[in-house]
Amino acid sequence: MIVALRLDDRLIHGQTGMMWTKELKVDGIVVANDTVANDKTQQMALKMATPNNVKVIIKSVNDAITLLENPKAKNMRILLLVNNLDDALALTQKLPEIEYVNLGNYGRMVQSEKKRISILPEMRITIDDYQKIQQLESLNAKTYFQMLPDDKKTKLADLVKESDFKEE
Repeated sequence: MIVALRLDDRLIHGQTGMMWTKELKVDGIVVANDTVANDKTQQMALKMATPNNVKVIIKSVNDAITLLENPKAKNMRILLLVNNLDDALALTQKLPEIEYVNLGNYGRMVQSEKKRISILPEMRITIDDYQKIQQLESLNAKTYFQMLPDDKKTKLADLVKESDFKEE
């Protein structure tokens, strides 16, 4: 079962590799990312940030969907990681059994022509991101911003509204 899908620019690092895996009691992490699936160096780095008792599988988005649709995946506790909203949406649309969508760390390093606003210290979004997060919330009611397991879960509407993106 997919206990959570987490959006995090860095994919696997101390927070995801140690804190979230422990909190969610996962058996494995599936990283769904087309670029990383073809980069052996990045794969090695991500696997080094994971506890030895947690299995890591890195796949393209389509291959991750195929893997997670396999009945054998239902018997494992899986944390699914992505680093962009398009992949989060694609996976949430194809895998409606995801128990929780966790928006953690996104947009601080992304260059954009569009206005990007900080809604949390770890989260900077554009109007396009805002609309994609609304879509995520419509697909999965348990979509929350939550950086660390002990942090409060917060909904998009509690952090920002569409009018916040208007140019002054």
